[in-house]
Amino acid sequence: MKRFTGTILKISGKNSAVVEVSKLVVNKKYKKTIKEHSKFMTHYSGNIYNPGDIVEIEESRPLSSKKSFIIKRKIGQI
Repeated sequence: MKRFTGTILKISGKNSAVVEVSKLVVNKKYKKTIKEHSKFMTHYSGNIYNPGDIVEIEESRPLSSKKSFIIKRKIGQI
């Protein structure tokens, strides 16, 4: 299973949130470090998360056409 740590960008709908995951990648040719971003549509239950929270997400079975990750726990805030 894949696990990522990211920041909640927005709450969309009753049990959905958009989480942005950032990672550093080194360019092979120029040896320059580049920051890449990925956005994941995630599922959560309850109303305990807000935009700006740092959370851990985990891969799960497809819950809808866009959602295949679940928010496991809250790590902190920005």
